[in-house]
Amino acid sequence: MKVLVVDDNHTNRVSLKAMLERDGYHVVTAVDGADGVAIFDLEQPDMVLMDIMMPVMDGYESTRQIKQRCAGRLFRCYSSRR
Repeated sequence: MKVLVVDDNHTNRVSLKAMLERDGYHVVTAVDGADGVAIFDLEQPDMVLMDIMMPVMDGYESTRQIKQRCAGRLFRCYSSRR
């Protein structure tokens, strides 16, 4: 399974990538929401883990754009917002 991790925090990206790869996932990363949308188009991951507060394009907008690209595919959005 391929996972896209989108987070502007370098430490978060590297840590999450290492944990997921240790569990057998193929991981690609993006540094902000716009980068995440572009990488989603190129890589077509099975799952996206998206930060919300990022520069350039926030996680809400990038998730909306990714969902539009997934028309007809199963898509679930979970939020860790508290």
